[in-house]
Amino acid sequence: MKNFKKLFAISCLAILTVLMITQGRNISITAEVTLPYKMDYKTFQLEVLQGQSAIVYYQGAMYLNLTLTTELPMGTLYDSERKVVYMAIYPGGSNPDLIFGIAEINITDYSYKIYRFPWLIADLGYDPEHPEWGPQRYCGPSPWTIAKDENGELWISIRSYLVTPNQHPKYRPYLAKLNTTSNILTIYYIPGGCGNDIKFHNGYIWYPTNPFLKINATSEEIVATYPCSFNLDGFMDSDGDYIWITSVSDGIVTRFNTVTETFDLNLTGFNRPLGIEVTEDVVYVAENGETDTIAVINKTTLQITTRIHTEAPVTNQGPYYVYKSIFGNIWWTDNSNHFGVILSNGTKIFYQSISQYNYFISEIPGNTILFSCKGSALTGIVIDIYVLKTIVSAGGISVRVLIN
Repeated sequence: MKNFKKLFAISCLAILTVLMITQGRNISITAEVTLPYKMDYKTFQLEVLQGQSAIVYYQGAMYLNLTLTTELPMGTLYDSERKVVYMAIYPGGSNPDLIFGIAEINITDYSYKIYRFPWLIADLGYDPEHPEWGPQRYCGPSPWTIAKDENGELWISIRSYLVTPNQHPKYRPYLAKLNTTSNILTIYYIPGGCGNDIKFHNGYIWYPTNPFLKINATSEEIVATYPCSFNLDGFMDSDGDYIWITSVSDGIVTRFNTVTETFDLNLTGFNRPLGIEVTEDVVYVAENGETDTIAVINKTTLQITTRIHTEAPVTNQGPYYVYKSIFGNIWWTDNSNHFGVILSNGTKIFYQSISQYNYFISEIPGNTILFSCKGSALTGIVIDIYVLKTIVSAGGISVRVLIN
């Protein structure tokens, strides 16, 4: 009888918990998807921290230390309307007191805010078949990349959680949206799992989980899902009616046609393709393996035409991200202590970074390139070079770097 009462109490607790966490959301997370699917969600009023960056210099570069946190910086986004840089801060350990979420950095005076994410996102209660597992929870959401929609809200890919249930429900809290005016974070429950990248293109949010999701940002509906036979675990760039996506684990670059709604091109033979930059004539692909190469795809022949060597020594992993600036220079980062540039005249230059792991790149008007890198958490801003002679002054390139 005691065991029966115990199990009955646990079952009641589980039911009550599910009811509590679904209040204010749209449909049960166990419902079947009928498109358009109004995403289930939960909202959080965020704590906003404010600080002033500390400045550190390293080999001609200036680094900004976001002193309120020691966690890891990832995706970056320059907001031309608000004149700030947004940066995802990824938690590096299972500690509820960690400070992580989205940083907002003023590029004029280097002051910053951190929209601090909550530790506990969902408490699913006890599994009625396995009460010995204890409370089943999603804790420590890990933001990865950022996109801004036409309403000015930030959509954020959630790559992982530091604490997850023993068994995942069908719909999982792996997509987020941040309103920086109200400081409200919305966590959405989506089919499938995590996402590595996120983009706003042609009026929709695109999110490569698997299936590939097309989301109406205003109505908060998944309007289409596109299954893929391989992992969409790299990054994206868009080009008119096309979205190009890298698959790191499968060594593939795929192209999604938004008109025919099909994956109409799958190119193989890449060495850990990761960062991708689509230009008018070619597509640049950072190969994050044990080489220093950036593959170049001709958009007319749809073939790899060449591989550019950065000439930076690879001690760990090669190019992580690649970006073409307004002046036509190809900037890149790697996971072997470097960032660098291939000038529009073909000249190659690389620099020693303060960090081994260098990540995402964004451009800020005024000839400035930003990149994130791991220190405890680092992010860099670089003055773009569009004429070779500009690098001879002051012993090298002028660099401003955001650090955490």
